Amino acid sequence: MIHAESASATPSVGGAVSRNPSSTVELAVGYVRVSTAQQAEEGHSIEAQVARIKGYAALRGLHLVEVVIDAGVSGTTSFERRTGGAQVLGMLYPGTRTTVRRVRRRSNQVRHLIGCKLDRFFRNAADSAVQVDRLERDGVSMHFVDQGIDTSTATGRMFIQILSACAEFEAEQASTRTTEVREHMRQRGVDCGGKPPFGYRRDVYLDEASQERRTRFVPVLEEQRAIMHAKSLREASCTLWEIVHALNADARRYPPRGRKWHLGSVQALLRAGDITLQERRLLGLLADGDE
Repeated sequence: MIHAESASATPSVGGAVSRNPSSTVELAVGYVRVSTAQQAEEGHSIEAQVARIKGYAALRGLHLVEVVIDAGVSGTTSFERRTGGAQVLGMLYPGTRTTVRRVRRRSNQVRHLIGCKLDRFFRNAADSAVQVDRLERDGVSMHFVDQGIDTSTATGRMFIQILSACAEFEAEQASTRTTEVREHMRQRGVDCGGKPPFGYRRDVYLDEASQERRTRFVPVLEEQRAIMHAKSLREASCTLWEIVHALNADARRYPPRGRKWHLGSVQALLRAGDITLQERRLLGLLADGDE
């Protein structure tokens, strides 16, 4: 559900209202989002955001063309997929689909997008950094009233760069934690769902305690042998292409899951975790006296 509030009048210094802004006044559009239907019906949060946006535009001397409202829309929905978000992008990029290509901007187009907070626009920090950078390259400045950020200034752009770096660090940390958890669960024989990683197959068994059928990942001899061989070649300073050729040359002993080994599949082998000593002995990949 979206609402649009007209804001075509711009207060002048003397208190009069200019219905037709001069060419020197830059155009802006405001954006408001509330997550729940109750907030949308009560209107308190909407009214507060609209008032702050109007006050900010007047203070900065921007002509606020319109305030677009997304009512009852979750922040997890990407900006361009929201009804109001799509309307805002249509005002910023008239006559074209902004998700496909950018256009040369004209002086009479809207150049400023105003909201109260970053989280009103974007799903997360990574999304905000990407979208703000795209708009900035196209000559659109973003203003976040509550945080005092204006991307047309050096300080505002610095904040976005810091935000982008923090988002990248956050994403890498989350990926590392996910990998560690999945590896820990795999070593306990727990099926984490999805396609079994290379070196394992899905096994169905009967849990004695609950008498329920469960699934788990168990090692596959041929694939574990390929993992060990690829890692030994890498330790011997072989290049990725040399490992690819070596595995393809002995595909019967090291069978790939696809038609043949390639760079991507070899890189996956090298990233694979090592199985336990007990699992190696059970597969015949480790002698009793080895450690």
